[in-house]
Amino acid sequence: MHISLWSAVLLLALGVGPSSQRGVNYEKTSQLSHFKGVIAPTDTQCFNFFIEKKTQLPLTVPVVTNLPLSAIKATAWEFNKVGFTMDVQVGGLGATTTVLKFHGSEKTRYAIEVECYCTAAAAPPALAPAPALVVPAPEPVPPPVAVP
Repeated sequence: MHISLWSAVLLLALGVGPSSQRGVNYEKTSQLSHFKGVIAPTDTQCFNFFIEKKTQLPLTVPVVTNLPLSAIKATAWEFNKVGFTMDVQVGGLGATTTVLKFHGSEKTRYAIEVECYCTAAAAPPALAPAPALVVPAPEPVPPPVAVP
């Protein structure tokens, strides 16, 4: 195969430089699901959202919950040889405010479901039992006196 000098220079020019300048995201992964944290039996799903098919990436998603996050799960809805990545930008596990960032090919090739689990609300502290009300015992009543 014969490559001209002009073709070689053109190929080198296209292959040099950061990917953001070329408008192509070369971050390759085949992962179609991500999981961070631990789901305890008492944890509840507190936030759920979908990233639609053909959504432009990278995508930043804020997550705000009332309880601290214990786990984050992201799953692609279809099989594909091109995966995605999920990074925690701000907050994270144990926080109530978190920012997630999703990377992958320029547009998603499948829908992605994201589920966030929160720690169960702490039970209110037990109240100390109230002191028992002590009622004094009645004084004994003298027996009736017989009249002669």
